[in-house]
Amino acid sequence: MFEQFFAIVFVFFSLVMIHELGHFFAAKLMGVRVEKFSIGFAPTVFSFQYGETEYAIGMIPLGGYVKMSGMIDEGLKSELKGEPFEFDSKSPLAKIFILSAGVIMNTIMAITIFWAIFFFQGKTVHEAVIGRVQPNSIASAIGLQPNDIIVGVNEEDLASYEDFLGRFMEIFQGDAVLWVERDQKRIGLEIESDLLEKYPPVGAGFGLRRETIIAYIDTTMPAGKIRLKNGDKIVAVNSDSVDYWYQLDPLIRPNPGKKIMLSWLREDKIMSDSLIIATIEYEGEDGFLEKYGQIGVGFAALKSNRIKIDFFNAWGEAVSESIQFLKQNIIGLSMMITGKTKAEDSVGGIITIAAVTGAVAETGFVNLLMLLAQLSLILAFFNILPLPVLDGGHIVIVLFEVIRRKPLSAKVKLNIQKYGMIFLLLLVVAVFYIDIKRFFG
Repeated sequence: MFEQFFAIVFVFFSLVMIHELGHFFAAKLMGVRVEKFSIGFAPTVFSFQYGETEYAIGMIPLGGYVKMSGMIDEGLKSELKGEPFEFDSKSPLAKIFILSAGVIMNTIMAITIFWAIFFFQGKTVHEAVIGRVQPNSIASAIGLQPNDIIVGVNEEDLASYEDFLGRFMEIFQGDAVLWVERDQKRIGLEIESDLLEKYPPVGAGFGLRRETIIAYIDTTMPAGKIRLKNGDKIVAVNSDSVDYWYQLDPLIRPNPGKKIMLSWLREDKIMSDSLIIATIEYEGEDGFLEKYGQIGVGFAALKSNRIKIDFFNAWGEAVSESIQFLKQNIIGLSMMITGKTKAEDSVGGIITIAAVTGAVAETGFVNLLMLLAQLSLILAFFNILPLPVLDGGHIVIVLFEVIRRKPLSAKVKLNIQKYGMIFLLLLVVAVFYIDIKRFFG
């Protein structure tokens, strides 16, 4: 529990600190006086004065801010005196540099983290062999089958599952052809755009093929009460042979309370024992109590290959990874705006981020760093959007003043920030509501 809490604090603090340091150092470099540097919003928990700047930590961990002299920002007030150290006294290029510095720093951090992971650990790739295909999903609708190998999309070949993920949102917008290898033949599966009106694209309804080699046994469940051990490979349920999880699941999940004979392989020896499948109850979407079966085993991770990458190529891979990730988020946002996906399926707020961070932290520090890089890119993307209060909104105002060849009045800027703040607060409340509904029903 402590490790999860530490991970959440580490991720939130790193994201905000790097972003605000970008604005801070850019302002200093351009000769703008920084009145306050805060991580978190008021009420202030801790603060101290050093030179011309007050440094503070706020109680509300929804971001941070750099308060600059002569700038009307989220503080909704500023005294414009025309001093040379004021933000409003600087050139348009200097203003844009200061305003975009947080986004630049978040992007640099993400690329650097990706580079470090690729250079020191290499890149892990998996063969895109399909295991489970969920009924009533895009995967089943386009005709994807177990044991299909994804090898391309449209005219482009895909060498791994990771290559496929890099094109995931783009592919499932529709009007694309997914190429698979089936029984040593290359087959094209058409993905039409109207599928998104019937099935949500999240997950697409399939999983990769995973062998039934046991990596975890729940001692309180049926599997923990027979002679099973980690490393055993389940090979049969009654008279049905199994090699992969997608073959085992239909024999277990729909049969709660049923007695079965389970067979497994251990050091070239077949062993068997009987057990009664445990009954797990849950409330379905219609409010009725539903049941499914479980025996209490977890299986080993997917087989993977680790590719070593040299110093310079790791930078190229890191930039490519960042571009692909941002591209997926841009496509996802456009799909949400056009109504192809629901907001509740596509967005997450502080509760979702905290939950995901805690879960990822349990899988290892490298995975936590990967998540940090992805969240840093999301923060950069969100902040550069041309919305009032956000960095992108401030940049739009600067560009408008350049085109207009005349600055906006302080009153107009104040109103833009005021109504922008109201909009942003409503957005935060809406996302917070989605989070609560997602996790607490």
